[in-house]
Amino acid sequence: MPINLIYAPRNKSLDLSFWVLPLEERFKQVELSNIHQAVFTHRERNLRFQGLLKQNIVVWHSPPSCLRVLDKNSQLPYTINHWVDLAREYSDIDLIIGNPRVSRHLPESIFGKETQDDWCYYFEKAELAEQFSDWDRIAELADEVRHKGLTPKDVTEWRPFIAGYQNIGRENDAQLLSRTN
Repeated sequence: MPINLIYAPRNKSLDLSFWVLPLEERFKQVELSNIHQAVFTHRERNLRFQGLLKQNIVVWHSPPSCLRVLDKNSQLPYTINHWVDLAREYSDIDLIIGNPRVSRHLPESIFGKETQDDWCYYFEKAELAEQFSDWDRIAELADEVRHKGLTPKDVTEWRPFIAGYQNIGRENDAQLLSRTN
């Protein structure tokens, strides 16, 4: 339901626009060779969802690592779940809509207050900016992270910041971050 509240807040129909599909529960049922043709249908009480499995985004979260939106090019820790590793091949991050500099306003009464002072906030913003090749924004975020003294618990999360610095020619900064790994 939270996904529908965020991305389809005006939908008053019993037909939901979005559904979260826990991979551990359902992915085993989907034959990988037919995933792009497969239709997923789910009913929950009086709510219905139907969608094509080819129109999906794979999200992974395993604390202490930050939440990640995955695709076939994602670099992942070796501890990743087997089903997530398979599913990321079919994740289409081009389905993400919007400008990485614009945030949706989420009702605090439902989602709580957005935390802007932790590592994951900056990491997730950097990964979104990377999707749009907004290297300047990533470098700005890296500068803020360094100024605030924030560091990841999972060193692979430095990757978008290093790439951001490299893509705008700030090789010295990229090398400094590389050494923190």
